[in-house]
Amino acid sequence: MAPHAHLRLLMGEDDYRSTQRLRYYAQQFAEKYPEGTLTHLSAEHTVTDLQQAVLSVGLFASRSLVICRGFWTPEKYDAAEKMGLLTTLETVTDTTVVFFPEKIDKRLRWSKYLLASCTVENYPLLEQPELLQWVLTQAQQRGLTLSSTMASTLLSWCGENLWHLHQEIEKLAQHGGPVTPALVETLCLPHPEAIIWDFTEALSRREEAKALQQLERLLSAGESPYTVLAMMQREIRILTQLRYALDHHTDGIAKATGLHPFVVQKTVPLAKYFTMTELREFYGQLLEADTAMKSGGVTSEADDDRELYQLLLSLITRICRS
Repeated sequence: MAPHAHLRLLMGEDDYRSTQRLRYYAQQFAEKYPEGTLTHLSAEHTVTDLQQAVLSVGLFASRSLVICRGFWTPEKYDAAEKMGLLTTLETVTDTTVVFFPEKIDKRLRWSKYLLASCTVENYPLLEQPELLQWVLTQAQQRGLTLSSTMASTLLSWCGENLWHLHQEIEKLAQHGGPVTPALVETLCLPHPEAIIWDFTEALSRREEAKALQQLERLLSAGESPYTVLAMMQREIRILTQLRYALDHHTDGIAKATGLHPFVVQKTVPLAKYFTMTELREFYGQLLEADTAMKSGGVTSEADDDRELYQLLLSLITRICRS
């Protein structure tokens, strides 16, 4: 089955760029066909709703755009197949249908159908060079001058989530003037992932004072001590994966570990500060803290996290002084 130009499938982990593309379709349709019919369908709608939206062209308008967001289920696909809707979708070319599922599972029949019959637009997560270029382009579009160095600084501070970066670039553009590291730290909201990176880097380098400072930043940003503990577990797991790959001379570390290439590139240098034995020991200490928390050995109530906070301080001290 050849893909149809009037059937579009937006997919990929980067929901910012795919959502922007969806908005572009709707905007361009409204401008080009002001008398056209635009219909939004979601999980709550039925295949009959989709059929009516597709066939509305010719009755009420010369062109129609149907946006299906999170629409399909196996049951809906079976119903659509039985009622001949799939053939209708392919033959009514005056109606453009854009499918935007939450996730494509290639084992499911409806996913296979969309992949075969639609023109596919895939939006994977951007790797570091692409992220830098994206930041520079977004800044330029808003009249904001950024050097590559400052774009890297912004990424380090705000993280790589495009929704968050978009918001912070807007802030900088509205502020105006030259962008400096001090301005980024003053004006932009640090992403917890960015703070945990500085936190992990300080732990890796055994810089106790800096690690404690980053802990306070995380707590000031609204993260609970328990969330920080979970973040530490995640980072130690990542470091362990990378240390193992380094020790076994694994080619293609990102593919072997399943980690994002940007995460691998940033974190591999930190993994080199630890031995596998140390990482296993630290992870064991984190698991003990987590078990104590869940079993009631450490109390953590909404209005009193002091005991868990003291446990975090103890863990940081043990790691940095090991």
